[in-house]
Amino acid sequence: MRIFRKTRILQQCADLAQASEYNLFTLSNAVQNNSDIEGRAAIGGNAVFSSFGVGSALCNPPATPCPAYGTDPTLVVGGDLVWTNGENISGNTVMSFIGSYNVTGVSYNNAEAGQQPVITGDLPVDFQAAFQYFKCAAGRWADEFSPEGTTIVINCFGNVFLVGLNKDINIFHISTDSVAPPANVAGSGNNTFETISSLTIIAPGASTILINVEGKTVNFGNYGILRSTNVPAALPVPSVDSCNQLQQGVVPIIAQKRLIFWNFFHAETILTANGSFQGTVFAPNATVYTTGGNIEGNVIVDGYLPNGDAANHTEVHNYLFNGCLPVVDCSATTSSTTTSSTTSTSSSTTSSSTSTSSSTSTSSSTSTSSSTSTSSSTSTSSSTSTSSSTSTSSSTSTSSSTTTNSSTTSSTTTTYPYYSMTFCPCCAHELVVWNYACSMYYYCPHCDYSFIENFGC
Repeated sequence: MRIFRKTRILQQCADLAQASEYNLFTLSNAVQNNSDIEGRAAIGGNAVFSSFGVGSALCNPPATPCPAYGTDPTLVVGGDLVWTNGENISGNTVMSFIGSYNVTGVSYNNAEAGQQPVITGDLPVDFQAAFQYFKCAAGRWADEFSPEGTTIVINCFGNVFLVGLNKDINIFHISTDSVAPPANVAGSGNNTFETISSLTIIAPGASTILINVEGKTVNFGNYGILRSTNVPAALPVPSVDSCNQLQQGVVPIIAQKRLIFWNFFHAETILTANGSFQGTVFAPNATVYTTGGNIEGNVIVDGYLPNGDAANHTEVHNYLFNGCLPVVDCSATTSSTTTSSTTSTSSSTTSSSTSTSSSTSTSSSTSTSSSTSTSSSTSTSSSTSTSSSTSTSSSTSTSSSTTTNSSTTSSTTTTYPYYSMTFCPCCAHELVVWNYACSMYYYCPHCDYSFIENFGC
């Protein structure tokens, strides 16, 4: 019997709501030519594609088995679709009743072409609700900071180093006008986000990297975004000596790409470059104008259009974000914001006139609810439950007294995968997971790291 040497409770994480399974997710229009989106794409407005492919990373057997035939919402379009030549490799094109479908020369490899598009009155995503949450979350995450003395940005004559000591999450703040603070290494100049020579992230291999970028106009540069796990024992001081000791990293491995999150919280315009931009691009208020290169992660933006020449394009590779972002309060704008991987107990009482209720629950689920209730009855209830579910309910009640009132209560809960972690926090290799009734057993065959997550049942 294997002995598990380390046990811990995993922290609570915010999520990307409805965009978590989509490689490209836009509120408005998308136009791309001679390009592809490796994962799923959800376009809230109109989509115009030419020589365009979608879903190649989702259906690539034997390494990646295809979704069940004719079931996957690989491309979702909220408006009109014009598509000339290309492939939907993994599933269906899903549209609403209001959109027009003008498609020629497009093949469907994992669905019936004659049954496309799949028309529905209820798209698999709610674009307006999703972007209400995203715009709120962008501002909330911009206000988050790592503990003092655990992160620093150093500009070494154009080679920028983001150094973080935290094993779980490292949060950095930079500006498009000046990547490093003015009081930095003497002689390094005032490099902009576009003009730096390289950017190396030095932090533990399994830590989430949240980079908040201030600026309304963002120009990507043609430099490398690199990763290193050679974490110093203490933060370096901005100096020439530190620059001589810091070493540039290498291209991130896949597990590390999926932990990098760029929050362009004020951006209105983003221009891509010819390089490979590592990590998720989160800019819910911005239109991305594509010039070339590729983006290695989710792209969550207002619009996605070519920069000038219609042939300009930027590929999007399906390295979906799976880091742990701080939980933020956007309850006024959304009904689903958090993924819980902890064990928690809560108790609440809501009453109007003579109604009393109490409940205690232990859960591994995510919920944010908005409800209005009025009752005129006498009732007392107490219950204990363990759940991980998604539910929506609506009820109307009439009391047995002389006063009759009606109440409507609705809640939305999103249920997430049972596994709390996919990659090893020590070496970022994929974990082997055993699923038991009241616990999860995790083991990394690469570095022999192992631990138990108990659910308390």
